[in-house]
Amino acid sequence: MRRTSVFVVEDHAMLRDRLIDLLGKHFDVCGQAGDGAGAVKLLRTLRPDVIILDVSLPDMSGVDLTRSLQRTLRNTSIVALTAHEEPEVAEACMSAGATAVVPKSRLISELVPAVARAAQPVGARPSRST
Repeated sequence: MRRTSVFVVEDHAMLRDRLIDLLGKHFDVCGQAGDGAGAVKLLRTLRPDVIILDVSLPDMSGVDLTRSLQRTLRNTSIVALTAHEEPEVAEACMSAGATAVVPKSRLISELVPAVARAAQPVGARPSRST
């Protein structure tokens, strides 16, 4: 059985490395980027099953990037990461097309299950989570 491919977009290198270590135990981490432009360039060819995307990137809004990626990578799910726990942030991410939003304060407990749900075919997924 093929493992789910995951691409990580996080501007903080130490956190990105920790995410890759955590996700690599469960999924195939096929790439990473520290900003939106680098992610877009790599994602044109990699086309992972799931993208882990920080909402606050140095060069663009993660919400805008989610919206753009949903138009170009229709078969790829996006799990948004955010340090902001305000409901408006999660709502903006979900409206842009994210499958799930995981607060950075709960990464350890919620990220792997959120990615596993996001990797399921659309009809088999439980309702969207925040």
